[in-house]
Amino acid sequence: MGVVFRPWNPGQFAVHFSEFNPGNARRSRIACHNGFPFIADLEAGTQLSDGVFQAVGAAYLAQLNQYLKGTGRDGLGLPPGWLCALRSWNDEPPPECVEELKKFGDRPPPLRWLDIWPPLDRAADDQRPPRLASWNLVRHVRPKEGPEAKDITVVLVAAELLPVTGSRPVGLDLGVRIPMSVIGHPDGPYSIEIRSMTAELPYGPYRSFTEVLLALRTADTDAQASGFDILRLLEQAFGLVGDGTISAAISRDQQLTQDSLQYDDLHIRMDGNGPDANFEAFELDGKGLSRFERGPENLPYSFMADLNFDPVKRELFAGTSSKHLLVTNMTAQGEARLFRQDPPSWRDIAALGAVPGHYKWSRRRPTRSETELDRFRTTVWISNHEPAVLESDNFKVRNCPVYVPGDPDNTDAKTVSLPADKFLPVRYNDYSALSAYNNSMEFYALLEGFGFDLANFSVAVKRELQVHYRSGISPGPGKDGQTINARVTIKPPPEEDNDREGLAIFADEEPTVEMHLALGNLSHRGRWDGALCDPAWAQPLGIATSERWMLHEFGHVVLAARLGKLEFDFAHSAGDGIAAVWSDPFSRLAHPGDGVAETFRGITFPWVFTTRRHDRFVGLGWAWGGALNRSLIDAPASLRDSLKGYISEQILSSTLFRLYRVLGGDTVKADGTPNYAVRERASFVTLYLLLEAIRSLAQPPSVAQMLECAMEAADADLVNPLYIVSRFDLPATGTNADAWTGGRAVKAVRWAFEAQGMFAPFRGSNHNAPGLPLPVDIYIRDNRPLEERADGGTAHYSPGAYTPVSLDWDGERLWQAAAAGLSVDQATATVSVRVRNRGVHRASAIQLHGWVGVASGNPADNDWDLSDSIDWLLQLPVVNAADVDPDDEEVVQMAYDPAEVPFGNDQFLVVMVEANCPEDPANSDPATGYSTAIADMPPRVPRFVADIVANDNNMALWMGI
Repeated sequence: MGVVFRPWNPGQFAVHFSEFNPGNARRSRIACHNGFPFIADLEAGTQLSDGVFQAVGAAYLAQLNQYLKGTGRDGLGLPPGWLCALRSWNDEPPPECVEELKKFGDRPPPLRWLDIWPPLDRAADDQRPPRLASWNLVRHVRPKEGPEAKDITVVLVAAELLPVTGSRPVGLDLGVRIPMSVIGHPDGPYSIEIRSMTAELPYGPYRSFTEVLLALRTADTDAQASGFDILRLLEQAFGLVGDGTISAAISRDQQLTQDSLQYDDLHIRMDGNGPDANFEAFELDGKGLSRFERGPENLPYSFMADLNFDPVKRELFAGTSSKHLLVTNMTAQGEARLFRQDPPSWRDIAALGAVPGHYKWSRRRPTRSETELDRFRTTVWISNHEPAVLESDNFKVRNCPVYVPGDPDNTDAKTVSLPADKFLPVRYNDYSALSAYNNSMEFYALLEGFGFDLANFSVAVKRELQVHYRSGISPGPGKDGQTINARVTIKPPPEEDNDREGLAIFADEEPTVEMHLALGNLSHRGRWDGALCDPAWAQPLGIATSERWMLHEFGHVVLAARLGKLEFDFAHSAGDGIAAVWSDPFSRLAHPGDGVAETFRGITFPWVFTTRRHDRFVGLGWAWGGALNRSLIDAPASLRDSLKGYISEQILSSTLFRLYRVLGGDTVKADGTPNYAVRERASFVTLYLLLEAIRSLAQPPSVAQMLECAMEAADADLVNPLYIVSRFDLPATGTNADAWTGGRAVKAVRWAFEAQGMFAPFRGSNHNAPGLPLPVDIYIRDNRPLEERADGGTAHYSPGAYTPVSLDWDGERLWQAAAAGLSVDQATATVSVRVRNRGVHRASAIQLHGWVGVASGNPADNDWDLSDSIDWLLQLPVVNAADVDPDDEEVVQMAYDPAEVPFGNDQFLVVMVEANCPEDPANSDPATGYSTAIADMPPRVPRFVADIVANDNNMALWMGI
């Protein structure tokens, strides 16, 4: 096939493999080895194709399985038949799989690699996306200058298919996922790199079809008949047709609603979880269909009837989850004055460089007058059309006639008149519609700024999001819209027809995602006179005015688009984290030194008041393995939705907000004021890593560690630069000056989750503290504090942690080397390095490498860190260090020739050192394959140097000022 596999020999602890084996929830396998990619080179002339990726994936699984066995484990621990099924797909089976595969007879095993979508060889513009596939994730890179490029990541996905379901997987929750990045070379051929894999496996009494068919054929002398019987039984039990939809097997008297259209998962349930368990029932799960069962008493074939099982009780749970005020203001036609930030966060964006004036915190409340609230608004361009039609290719703000008198009684897009020199009051329905439109536009602009292909982003639902700008919230209180709340729902397509026997047949099309927005305040309304409407309706403050709240709802929207479900198994959503990270960079709440602001910064929704925070203290149980998450960890899969609440979401938002702060979200200038450019950059990168991770998922992740691994991979697989798109048009963004390069955040991502209690030493008991570091984690001490304030307490960390600090060059520079880590004696031209190990295993074969350069200019000057301010003049020779045990250190001396480093009075010396070992390479090590690797000399731009050093404790920087 023209594929050559490079030798893959990671160190003993280099593949971080995790197994989750709860008895009542999905089992999972996670392997992350970002610094040690598995690489396949395509020979010249070999084209990228489904078969190539499948061959690479199969070879990777085989080597990973062998590696894990070599470290004393039992291999990947996949169910019987899985590994051989995937290794034989589109290829001759390996010798060790021949006998096993014979047991499946003439048919291939149900488990198979899914086709890549969008297809590699043709456009997918007119094709309907499959619900689950191997994802072709193209990211278009659009710099302000230079040619457009693109990244390609293929997420190879395996799932089970049976003849009765055609090309549709029988389930969406079990299978294997392998992200692969495609690296193009100047001479033409490609390389494919793999840095992780995840697998979601059957649990408890459930079995995959592959292992059941394998067992039936093994036990039955007439294997051929036995195998075909189970397929016919499926067809008989559920009436599955070629596309996998439910057909005439479900009768009208079972009260199925139009929410019960397509099944999500078809399971085989056994009467136990041991190897001798027998068939108990087929289960069908879907939207609005909590469980539909077919047990042995429903199945006519003799070999099942003879088993004489007790009848299985069927269970079925229903459910589902104008005119405007004439107020003079200087606006042009098509513009509106809106909240671009919530009032507590508001800052005059036009005066970002100025010292902020006095801020009257009491005026920020949603109960204040129109005059007081108007000071928080900014003029926003909406449309060239009059009236403005509030829709785009990605969403539609709909008319809401049930809740808004005067709206047309149809589902068309809302229209709002926007003549010049007029603006709408805050408590006004059209203002809510405009806010919903503007907030939606900004979110989709963010996705487009990442380079995502929005036409192919929604694979599980229709592309167009339906935004009900004034709506009720159902189920529960608030159906009349008189509630402070919002909700996202997945609405199935309408029932299509009924057959002659009165049995339901359902439409086979994508469901629609709807966002329902109620109110932001109940106690105050605006009643406008007859110039607006007659009679004068009292109009409320809509929750659409809260950008943060809408961002929480968009957390559900992206999950629905990619996974077809509204929540993670392990958290309500990532919406709180999106809201916190998006809203912080320019917020007054993030201004250091303001006591009110510092208290408010951790409140996720300060405009519409709730108790949710994104600075939760791990010591109070807000930990991935802690007391407040324990009931969710131990719960059966069927009960998790009712137990999550918003606790685990706040654990996730605290994790994501910490990552944002580590990447630069706390950065200040020399005068102590926020560095908005660096903070917005950190926000953009954090949100990219999160949303690219979600975009790369296949089976819904059952544990938070799968999201963590996917976020690491999102950074590691970033081939081309990520250009920062500014919400407020900061001048440096979108250029090479501040682009983010892949591989810089991998270790910071892991530590952000570790600090919130992930990677606990014991999974079976509460761990209300930071988790364990990597098995081998060498570091050079910097000046960061070893503690972090949080709501409710102070978290304490070991040296070598990535405690959030300002990434400044002209202040305390806490991210740079401490004297106890790296020192330079300029008189003797000697560099002293102390290498330590915060892991739990000995670090061996350590090597140190370094560079010496000269920096020009004053780091306190504006944009000094965006210019070519550092001239690297020489490399320090590689020095070997002795092994370092946990909590121990090794001192290494390095020297340079001062004659090779001349500098003048307006210059100063700069030294950077890199420590590597086989189990913990630096992100700058070329062997990692990261885009940020240093092949010769480090970057000349100080901001890029800070990215490399501050986000990797293997690195250290010393400045001679």
